[in-house]
Amino acid sequence: VDGNTVTVTETGSIETTGNFAYGISNRGNENETTVSGSIETAGDLADGISNRGNENETTVSGRIETAGLGAEGIYNEGDSNETTVSGRIETAGDVADGI
Repeated sequence: VDGNTVTVTETGSIETTGNFAYGISNRGNENETTVSGSIETAGDLADGISNRGNENETTVSGRIETAGLGAEGIYNEGDSNETTVSGRIETAGDVADGI
């Protein structure tokens, strides 16, 4: 689905545990995600934010922490995705990129 908006405020948080347990998963185009709170994931391939589509916009001024094999802080797949980070991304696990 295209054009969704997801906001996690300063007092908000998302915590997931398990393989493929994404904090936020966007599929489609022109999705907007803003995180000033926190996202924590624990599990293999459990990305903090996963964007699959085109022209998605992600802004993080809060914190993303992931732990697990291939658990990316922010994963972008597609064309013309824009990511702005003024907060912190921390990953622990083999092949676990920040972005």
